[in-house]
Amino acid sequence: FKRAVLFIDEEYYVMHDKIDSNGDLLNTYEWRFHANAGGEANGTLIENENGGIITLQVNETISLQVYTTTASEQHSISYPTSIHSNDILGESGYKNHTVINVDHEAMDTDFLTIFYPTNSEQIIINSIENDTSYIGLLLNRPGNFYDVVIVQNQNNLININGFTSSIGDSIPNIQTTANFLFISM
Repeated sequence: FKRAVLFIDEEYYVMHDKIDSNGDLLNTYEWRFHANAGGEANGTLIENENGGIITLQVNETISLQVYTTTASEQHSISYPTSIHSNDILGESGYKNHTVINVDHEAMDTDFLTIFYPTNSEQIIINSIENDTSYIGLLLNRPGNFYDVVIVQNQNNLININGFTSSIGDSIPNIQTTANFLFISM
């Protein structure tokens, strides 16, 4: 298991979890994010197909956009309620809360997750291509910034043809053998 985390422009986090089984059998992998939302917790969780938006109301509304995916997006996502252990803070220390739970069946796998905190608009995240060997995401950020994140489990050659983004901007061809690649435009 290897985890790489990048803090981008002091705005958001990109996390790549790379899991190699060293075998040839299918395994079911689970990625979980325990949120201070849902259940008896203070926040709310708006579920979506790739994670959700966690919102807390303090002095102002603060949201965390959680986007997670796997290669070829062949995963299932659920939102169970969880109870933390009473062993650390005692019975009153933890409340029931919602968990973003992603299951993926594969020999080896990658989970690519974006954590984007904001008190205003959410960012738009789209898959670049649907492929079983790598994950490619395009993030459209405020201020006309584009970020491309590509991860893979092996060091295979990846060729992504240039394309036009959903709002009409040109994204160049990308060729790489990197396991974890970040490009900002």
